[in-house]
Amino acid sequence: MKKYLKPSLAAAFAASLAVSMTACSSTPAGNEADACGAYTGFVEAVAGADATIDGSSSVGEIREAREKIATAYDELDGKLGEVSADRKQALADSWKDLSKAIEDVNEDQDLPEAKASITEQIDAVKAAHASANTDLNC
Repeated sequence: MKKYLKPSLAAAFAASLAVSMTACSSTPAGNEADACGAYTGFVEAVAGADATIDGSSSVGEIREAREKIATAYDELDGKLGEVSADRKQALADSWKDLSKAIEDVNEDQDLPEAKASITEQIDAVKAAHASANTDLNC
């Protein structure tokens, strides 16, 4: 049992180090790119398990494949959460901007002028909503 402990600890340490090095991207585009990378890792982990597990596989090999998939899934789940948070924040920010623009409409403006003064903010809300409702573009 001891001979398996060191490699397992080393693998766990390496995985946590890799995650911590890529944990935070400062931009929504960076977060989406990280999510795409995690998605690729997950797909590869599943494909690797599918390619290596067969009738001659031991229970230990099957569990090892499951652990690889679980690790990849956990990373993907976290990255998708970051993308979702970015999109949610963009929608909230655009709504705040639109709300403020509407509050700032001058009552002396005629209707076409008032509409023109908030068009940019309405377009931003529509774009943020569309982005929140799209899949990753990997």
